[in-house]
Amino acid sequence: MHDQLDDVTVAVRATESHLKSRDRPPFLYIPKTGDTWPDRIQRVGDAEYKVLGGGIYTPIDATPGEVKQLYEYWILNHRFPYDLQHAWIPTIGHNCADIIKSVGVDLSSGSLLDLASGTGLVSEGVRQRTAIGGLHVCLDLTEAALRSARGKTELAESTFVNGDAVPLPFRTSTFDAVTGSLFVGHIPEKQWPDLFTSIERVLKPEGVFVLVTSPNERLQVEGCLGTAFGAL
Repeated sequence: MHDQLDDVTVAVRATESHLKSRDRPPFLYIPKTGDTWPDRIQRVGDAEYKVLGGGIYTPIDATPGEVKQLYEYWILNHRFPYDLQHAWIPTIGHNCADIIKSVGVDLSSGSLLDLASGTGLVSEGVRQRTAIGGLHVCLDLTEAALRSARGKTELAESTFVNGDAVPLPFRTSTFDAVTGSLFVGHIPEKQWPDLFTSIERVLKPEGVFVLVTSPNERLQVEGCLGTAFGAL
C-alpha cells in the first residue's frame, strides 16, 4: 500500500510539473478519489483530455508519440509495477481464447496478432488457455512494454514488433485471429475506419477479430466496424 501511495505522489508531482512547464502537457495522471472516477473528458486550460483508464488522461488530439511517452513513463518510472496493477488482464486473454474457439478458429494450427499488446498480459492469457501453433505477434508502440513482454515464459515463442497499428505492417491474409484490448481510445477516432479496414486486410477470409472496448466507446466502434467488415 505504501508503494502505491508513493507512486500516486510521484504522479501528482509530475503532473504539476508538466502543467507549469508546458502549455499542453502530454498527459495527466489523476488518481482515483474514493469511488468516483473523473469525467471521461476533462478540460485543463484550453486543452481537452480523454481518460484512458487508471486516472490516465491524454490530449484529445494526442499523437502516437505522446501515447508512447505516456506508457514509457508509466512503465519505467512508477514504483508499483504495471503488471501488478493490471493482474486481471490475463482473464481478458482467457475470454478472447474462448471466443476464438467458439467461432471455429483453431489456434493450435493458426496464427494470432495481439494489437497494442502492452506488456503481453492478454497474449499471456490466450496462451494459458490454448496453444498457438503458427505465428504469434505482439505489436505495441512502446518498446518498454515489449521488453517486459519478452520476459514472460508463456511468450517465449512469440514475435514482438515495435510499431503503430495504423497502418498495420503485415501482408494481406496473414492471421487467423486478431485481438485488441482497451486500445482504441489511444487512437484518434478519425483513424478508426482505417484501423479496422487494416485489420480486415491482415485477417484470413475465415479469421476472427476480438475487440475489447469500453461501454462509452462501443456505439462509435460498432459503426466503424460495420463500415470496415460489412457486418457485425
